[in-house]
Amino acid sequence: IFIFCSLKIYIINHLFNFISMQKLFKTVLFSFLVAVGLQAQVSFSDNFDSYPPDTYLGLNNNKWTTWSKLPGSDEDAKVTAEKSNSPNNSVYIFAKSNSGGPMDLVLPFGEVFSKGNFVFKMAMFVPEKKTGYFNLQGDATIGGTWALDVDFNANGIVSFSNGSTTLLATQYPVNEWF
Repeated sequence: IFIFCSLKIYIINHLFNFISMQKLFKTVLFSFLVAVGLQAQVSFSDNFDSYPPDTYLGLNNNKWTTWSKLPGSDEDAKVTAEKSNSPNNSVYIFAKSNSGGPMDLVLPFGEVFSKGNFVFKMAMFVPEKKTGYFNLQGDATIGGTWALDVDFNANGIVSFSNGSTTLLATQYPVNEWF
């Protein structure tokens, strides 16, 4: 945001140096450009260190929910101090059966983003001989469209796919944070 706003201010300052305008026009133009720039910015960040260990993530922060929209249920994951990439906490997601689940955390974006840049960052730890998975949905309705599936296999290979097409397969470090 700072770079984006600074760039606009720089452009506006140069405009004002070369063109004589009325004060009211300058204010309106500046307000419009900043408002348009800020509306395009959407961001979310969460720090699990701020939540007490052994509590459900969806009950700590209402931005998180579960597939069935039941925070605090078996689908929700608990905050843990057992392992973490940063002091002190992480969220531990594990399967209670061989078929996976029932933990199924969801972070709804509230709308579909079809243009612009999307930056997604998180730290993961996949234990040796275990697997991991997450997906990005292509619809605001949970379960409507899978836009990207990311599978972390026990052999250290992560696969990015959309449906039946593998877009990328590469290695990830097993049994350590990445």
